[in-house]
Amino acid sequence: MFSRNNYIVELTRVNAPDNEIKYAKSLRGTNWWDLEGYGDYDADDEKVRDW
Repeated sequence: MFSRNNYIVELTRVNAPDNEIKYAKSLRGTNWWDLEGYGDYDADDEKVRDW
């Protein structure tokens, strides 16, 4: 699993559009990935996902 920061690094590495990187950065604390609210996206978040 990638944390949000790792995701941003990878978006940058693959030259993703600036708007995608900006959006990923804006998700801190409000993103749908971090279901547990700990500030990162990891396997624990996937365990509680309902889909």
